[in-house]
Amino acid sequence: MDEINISKRIREIRFSIASPEMIRTMATTEITTPELYENNCPKFSGLFDLRMGTQDHLFLCKTCKNNMRDCSGHFGCIELARKVYFIHYLLTVKKVLQCVCYKCSSLLVDKTDTRFIKKIKKKTPNIRMKLLHKVCNSHSKKICLNYEGCSRFQSHYLKEGTNLYVVHKIQNEEGKLEDKKTRLSADDCYEILRKISDKDCELLGFSPTFSRPEWLICSVLPVPPPCVRPSVKHDANLRSEDDLTYKLLDIVKANNSLLSKIKSDDQNHIDDYVDYLQYNITTLIDNEVKGIPPAQQRTGRLLKSIRQRLKGKEGRIRGNIMGKRVNYSARSVISPDPNIDIDELGVPLKIAMNMTYPEIVNVYNKKFLIKLVENGPDTHPGAKYIIKKNGVRLDLRYVQKNIKLEYGDIVERHIINGDIVLFNRQPSLHKMSMMGHRVRVMPYSTFRLNVCVTTPYNADFDGDEMNLYLGQSIIASTEIKELVCVPNQIVSPQSNKPVIGCIMDTVIGANNITKNETKLNFQETMSILSHISNFNGDLPPFKKISSNNKHIPDNIYLEGREVFSLLLPNEVNYHKSMDDSDNISIINGKLISGKCNKAVTGSGSGSLVHIIQNDLGKEYTKQFLTDIQGFTGTWLMKNGFGVGIGDCLPDSDTKKYINNIISNAKANVKNIINATITNRMKLVSGMSIREEFEGRILNILNTARDDAGGLATKSLGEENQLKNMVTSGSKGNFINISQIMACVGQQNVSSGSKIGRIPCGFRNRTLPHYEKYDDGPESKGFVENSFLSGLTPSEFFFHAMSGREGLIDTAVKSVSWDTKLIILDNGKVKNIKIGEWIDSDLANNKEKVIHYDEKDANMELLNLDKDVFIPTTTNNGNMSWEKVTKITRHDPSEYIYKVSTRSGRDVKVVESKSLLIWDKELKRYEEKDMKDIKIGDKVPVSINLKNNLNEIKFINMKEYLPKEEYIYGTDFNKAKNIVEKILENRKKMPALWWNKNNGKEFILPYKNSQNFLRTLKRSNIKNIKDGNIYCYQGKRTISLIEDKMELNEENGFFIGLYIAEGCSHIKSGKVCLANNDDKILEKVRKWFDKRNIINKTYIKKNSKSLSTTIQGYSTILSKFLNKFMGKMSRNKFIPAEFQLAPDNFIKGFIDGYFSGDGTISKNSIECSSASKDVIEGVSMLLTRFGIYSKMSVSILKRNNFNTENICQVNRLAIRSLFAKKFANTFKLTIDYKNERLIKILESKTLLKYENTYKVINDTILDEIISIEKILSNNQKVYDLTIPTTKNFGLYNGLQVYDTSETGYIQRRLMKAMEDIKVHYDMTVRNERDQIIQFIYGGDGFDATRIERQRIEILKYDNRRFIQNYKWKKKEIKENIDKKSFNQYKKDKSNELIIEKEFNKIKNYRDYLRKISHEDISYSPVNIYRMVKQAKNKFNINDQDISNISPVYVIQKVEELCTKLKVFNSSNHIIQEIDKNSMKNLKMLIRTKLASKIVIFQNKLNLEAFTWTISKIYEQFEKALVHPGEMVGSITAQSIGEPATQMTLNTFHFSGVGSKSQITRGVPRLRELINVSKNPKTPSVTVYLNTDIPLSKEKTKNVINELQYTNLRYFVQETTIYYDSNIYKKSSSIQEDKLFVEEYYSIFDDGVIFENLSPWVLRIVIDHQYLLDKQLTMFDIYEHIIIKYESKKIQVIFTDDCAETLIIHIRFTYQNISNEITDLDQKKLKDFEQILINDCAIKGIKKIKKAFMREIKKKNYKKNGESYSKKEWIIETNGTNLRQCLCNKNVDSTRTISNDIHEIREIFGIESSRAILFKEIKNVIGDSGIYINSRHLDILVDVMTNKGYIMSIDRHGINRSDTGPLARSSFEETTDQLVKAGIYSQIDNMVSVTANIMTGQKAKFGTNMASLIQDIDLMRNNGKKQVDVKQSKKTIFSLKEILT
Repeated sequence: MDEINISKRIREIRFSIASPEMIRTMATTEITTPELYENNCPKFSGLFDLRMGTQDHLFLCKTCKNNMRDCSGHFGCIELARKVYFIHYLLTVKKVLQCVCYKCSSLLVDKTDTRFIKKIKKKTPNIRMKLLHKVCNSHSKKICLNYEGCSRFQSHYLKEGTNLYVVHKIQNEEGKLEDKKTRLSADDCYEILRKISDKDCELLGFSPTFSRPEWLICSVLPVPPPCVRPSVKHDANLRSEDDLTYKLLDIVKANNSLLSKIKSDDQNHIDDYVDYLQYNITTLIDNEVKGIPPAQQRTGRLLKSIRQRLKGKEGRIRGNIMGKRVNYSARSVISPDPNIDIDELGVPLKIAMNMTYPEIVNVYNKKFLIKLVENGPDTHPGAKYIIKKNGVRLDLRYVQKNIKLEYGDIVERHIINGDIVLFNRQPSLHKMSMMGHRVRVMPYSTFRLNVCVTTPYNADFDGDEMNLYLGQSIIASTEIKELVCVPNQIVSPQSNKPVIGCIMDTVIGANNITKNETKLNFQETMSILSHISNFNGDLPPFKKISSNNKHIPDNIYLEGREVFSLLLPNEVNYHKSMDDSDNISIINGKLISGKCNKAVTGSGSGSLVHIIQNDLGKEYTKQFLTDIQGFTGTWLMKNGFGVGIGDCLPDSDTKKYINNIISNAKANVKNIINATITNRMKLVSGMSIREEFEGRILNILNTARDDAGGLATKSLGEENQLKNMVTSGSKGNFINISQIMACVGQQNVSSGSKIGRIPCGFRNRTLPHYEKYDDGPESKGFVENSFLSGLTPSEFFFHAMSGREGLIDTAVKSVSWDTKLIILDNGKVKNIKIGEWIDSDLANNKEKVIHYDEKDANMELLNLDKDVFIPTTTNNGNMSWEKVTKITRHDPSEYIYKVSTRSGRDVKVVESKSLLIWDKELKRYEEKDMKDIKIGDKVPVSINLKNNLNEIKFINMKEYLPKEEYIYGTDFNKAKNIVEKILENRKKMPALWWNKNNGKEFILPYKNSQNFLRTLKRSNIKNIKDGNIYCYQGKRTISLIEDKMELNEENGFFIGLYIAEGCSHIKSGKVCLANNDDKILEKVRKWFDKRNIINKTYIKKNSKSLSTTIQGYSTILSKFLNKFMGKMSRNKFIPAEFQLAPDNFIKGFIDGYFSGDGTISKNSIECSSASKDVIEGVSMLLTRFGIYSKMSVSILKRNNFNTENICQVNRLAIRSLFAKKFANTFKLTIDYKNERLIKILESKTLLKYENTYKVINDTILDEIISIEKILSNNQKVYDLTIPTTKNFGLYNGLQVYDTSETGYIQRRLMKAMEDIKVHYDMTVRNERDQIIQFIYGGDGFDATRIERQRIEILKYDNRRFIQNYKWKKKEIKENIDKKSFNQYKKDKSNELIIEKEFNKIKNYRDYLRKISHEDISYSPVNIYRMVKQAKNKFNINDQDISNISPVYVIQKVEELCTKLKVFNSSNHIIQEIDKNSMKNLKMLIRTKLASKIVIFQNKLNLEAFTWTISKIYEQFEKALVHPGEMVGSITAQSIGEPATQMTLNTFHFSGVGSKSQITRGVPRLRELINVSKNPKTPSVTVYLNTDIPLSKEKTKNVINELQYTNLRYFVQETTIYYDSNIYKKSSSIQEDKLFVEEYYSIFDDGVIFENLSPWVLRIVIDHQYLLDKQLTMFDIYEHIIIKYESKKIQVIFTDDCAETLIIHIRFTYQNISNEITDLDQKKLKDFEQILINDCAIKGIKKIKKAFMREIKKKNYKKNGESYSKKEWIIETNGTNLRQCLCNKNVDSTRTISNDIHEIREIFGIESSRAILFKEIKNVIGDSGIYINSRHLDILVDVMTNKGYIMSIDRHGINRSDTGPLARSSFEETTDQLVKAGIYSQIDNMVSVTANIMTGQKAKFGTNMASLIQDIDLMRNNGKKQVDVKQSKKTIFSLKEILT
């Protein structure tokens, strides 16, 4: 072998910006013509020029001469007539311009500052740009002062849309400087950027070679080849072109037009054509740019631009490059089959015959493959294809059977038994969602799966479908078999316990078989033996019975345990303590005692499955699980198992005891209620009275239920089948028994973030028939009956309330059917009810609708495949139109809430988070549960909805006046010309000509050509003109009604006036508008005249009034107006198209409408209408100009006509600053109204109310004034999904929260950690070789090998500890043989060795107790079990004497500990790491193999002890994690999969409070991985010093010191009085007269009474609250005086003993006659609000609430005995850790906050890492889920290893050092690619994602290392030398890094 063939790999990919020269060089042609085809051939220099490739099999590519299959396409280019901006580079261009001189292009920094320049050069390119931009823009006046600069003042730049503007300072006529804004063309910008030097480019972060700044400007546009934008060919040679082709056509046309204008020097229009070219290039790249109308097809569908093709789940990156469709796969429904092995998969014969595996012919399989070829494709097993060595492929369907196979041929055969396949169920949440199976071909159509294996797949047999993948090589099959086959996946790395074990029938069968009384006769035994695969023919001796037994006809039997033992391998030794004292004992594969329930045979930690897997391996475990199913199934088929009603009946005594328990509990609850009412209940927890009251009652009722259930369970006999099923673990639990037999218990429902008893749904009661304020058990949801005895109607109702609440809550968060929206649906604007729209779309797309079952509220979901946009707002209040991706419809909850606001808006929503509410603290809108929303909360209402979509400039009349019913002049004249041309040479029209052409060439209402010809000959057709509409029947006048109504100001005025004052009559054709103003009448008259509409004016006079009406006569116009805007005043509406109309049209409309129906006063602008739709529509139109309006409804008591039932009037009012804005924006036609608008502009009184409205960007805060709870009546409710903002706006301006929630946490975790793996030096690193952990998990062990073990030394007191571990001389002599004892005696130092061993174990004990270590350790070696196995293996009993000395044991243990190393290195740092990693394991070994334990307790001899030591080392070696293991992915799956379960785990046991689990965990987990700076529930856990935590009272005192309390908490009531008697040192307030007089008789504050304000603020203080907080009236007085200046206010107060505690506050003035005004009362009222809400009396700010909680802390007495020490701690709502730590009573060493950022600021990154670990562990643990801590360690290490906290979201992940390809695959796809191009970033191809995208194997797992074999070298015995070039070394050993 002359050369070594090494497969090529892409080492790196450099991103860059293509220069114009590169684009031209790359292009094979220049595109100059807009035509695509010429004579059905691609046009030369067109967009399908054959030099760019071919998309038709008739043509070859003219560049590469290949056909369409082999040609990959070639780029073209378009030379632009003028340069334009690339929209995605525009911000970068602006930044560069701000950093350089606009004249000389020099950098605006001091280059002589070498220190700064060196610092900049060290940074990455994008950071360089960021720093330079910050420096260059830090000066207010920028001057080019470089040594090579021009010393010019610099302008500043603005970006508006797709344009840049330069703002210069110039002098005006008065000599003052003012700004002048000038547009900066792309050509001028190009010249500035072109002059930037290469050195400056590098400083800016650009590369002079790969990405110069001027290349950011588009001068030559690359044209993608046709294969990227293929056309679709239809019948009759018709083609549909791709969206990119349409856009490129527009660009070519625009460019050619611009070129012609430049040549003709048409300066007036060049800029317009440049703008048009800029628009087309922008929408080619991104068709969703805010503020730019998107490009559309004629149908209104938005074009899919380049950015839209790249981004998102369906985009090119994620949809086509990252995820690909694969061949050789199948999908079908799964069904159970317990008779196949756990690693087998039953594959349907049809699938097996369709899928093929390529097998190479060799000497071993040739005969077999010949047989398959002979069978052919139609007989199984057979073959479908043969691929000969020369590459010829033979299809066996058409080839003769006698084919000769040669070695090296490939036979593509059917799937056969034993083939290895990959099986998967989506979603693939963890490693075990994709496992390997052996095929068993079976009949029928479903995949057959062993029941045990469904758990890891999270599958069941209710119709689940799964996917099969067949590997196509030996390597693939081998990897599947050895790495991911089912036996390898039995133990989960997430929780280091089995995920596969016995379930249901197998569990109950094993439990019953192993009972003491179970006996199997000869026949049963023989039938069962066929299912035991390892049966060797040896049976235990049968036993005989003397008495006759029907079950045992032969009088011989075996015990169930004896037969069960035949399943177990002989090596199994297992011991487990059980609750029922029937402990499990298995010795050498024999079940000695105990029943095998689920804890033994299931998938729990320490189960039999776990032990067999760890000790004996996967094959034994697989065989055990397979055999036990057949074993138990056979036994159950004969013996059976069932539960009946008789198993659930309690006896009479039990019933009596249960009734007593419940009666006592009810009596106790009554006592608590009485104690609370009479103020005798003492608070002990620091909670509020209500919280503590409810907590105590819940505790009593839950205890009663548990006691009653426990009693009922005890009353059941051992043979009871219900109890048997529960105790075995097969199904159910003891709460189910309790609810069936004894008492269902308290029903709890969640209310916001709290869970408690049933709340009051009616006025102060839960149900109407209960008394008000009844807090008794029955009225608040306690169900004292059992399911067996039956529930009362009330109990059933309460039970139904809570039973499914958790499940429904995840879906039911929506709005009602009649909620009105404004949407842009496929280019058409609609004003529609949400129910009407969604019902229609679901009906039209039935096959695409995804249906959910009843537990998900029968939800129907449709993914929209069209473009739908809706107004929406961000959490910061920024409004825009955003895309809707999904719509849903589902059943409602029981109640719907109607929420009304102060501005007159309302919405009906269901429960849960349906509304956005303003959060004062976070200063943003937050979604809030409906139950937590209260009156006074504020919701967002839009006030500034700009149109960022296409403007609608015309109304297409054919939508309202169909062409099939009306004559359109353009179509009529076109048809007329065609007909006349045909009749020139013939007399008659051709047959069927009309049918073929009407509807294609033109559309007319005539049925045939004869009718049309008759019209041409007989009718007056002179009036029919192009662009107008005419009646089909009747007289055609000369009126000119346009077929496209332009939305201009003139038409806007007419329509506005018509909606306000108009009506129309279709039969007569009258269109009437009433108004007395001459200007308006003249405008209307002109409008009619312009369209040749006959019109007349009518004036009616009476004694009191004058009425003027102008009438126009046009039937077509009257029909159009009725359809377009509604008929009659109460049915009128604002057409939806107006929302996207041009601004001048809306201004005309507002002029017309307010000139008609508007009234203008000095303080407000108002209008009214009988139609609510009109008022809401006008309000919505005003938001285009940032104008907010209030709506209201009123009904007149009487009118001029004495109408009995007067209709309601809808009113709209605009006030305050918005009235000024209206006056500034609009000008009305009526003069007097216009004059009033001018007065509003000049008014200063309106300025007083500016602070009334709180504007948040594009929204305003609108206060909720009522919440009405109404029955839903089972009407469907609806929801939308808007991914960008997660909320949507209604027609009335309110914003509703989009409640769709994506299961997206796992994807974020995976993207953050997908590249983290174990290297050969055992370090854990990311793709950049940055160390995350020095050793995986702190110990280097594989998570699947870890077992839970007890640390016994912690539980012993001193006496027992010494007894177990310290030798006495006498004991040594008695427990070892004579020879060993004599050797021991010879060396006197042996006693010191033994003493040293004891001291070491004692030190371990002291250390673990000091750090409060739990008595559980996780280790890969179960030493206790190994010692037991050694005793059983070598037949050691407790009377034996050992033949080894204690010193020998100690020495061998120390030798073993020395050998236990992860690293082998002499480096002292590595040795220290190794020492720390093995600390726990060595401690376990030294304590569990202590010399006295080995010899005295276990009696191990030399042989047994040596075997134990060797076995421990063997297990240690097996447990080490393998290099190449992708531990990051495993971590992401181990955390992400349980997080999904946390979301789903909402069902609770029939509403039982103590067992309920609601989904609180996911929001907190999301907060933690997002590293939220504003956690929703911040809290401090406060530990106290010295003896304070032992005392409740002292702890309460600390609570008072910590809890922030302002004056509001003390105030009972406040009132403002006018009290002029103060000047007489008295008061006119009768209740206070005595107190004021006494106060001034005692105290003389030096007050000048003449300067006191007569207005007084009277505050009544709560006496009880003052006592609780241990404060006095003087304390409150002091706080008020300190906070507010004593010279400006005067405060007097009663003493603490007064019956009513009162404070008086007045203003003081220097000169009261000048300063006091009418506003004094208002000022005092404002001061009252500030004082009550802001005046802090006590506590720490931000600590809103504090309460105490008792905990138990483990402690130890002097004798070593442990005990629980109780202490009180304080939990807070809100956090201010720094201030809390300053309190002298707080233990600063233990007190901690759950705010990660606060911890980092105070204690640093290591502390924040520790708290982050603890918080994540608690969140997951609170949901009942265990995750191995090594996974959490990796997560928090990834988040904190760089010294700052990295969030697991796009901000954190994209901030990391991953390559551009990996970043683009997550989020912000195009932004990341653009950034990579600008800064010429390099992807080193080290990430998993980058390698997948480029189709090459990543360096992990089995591809971590490669083996190169030189066959020739091996044959020559190594004599030939070969030089192999080594690749660049990228991975360094830990030793090299440290040294």
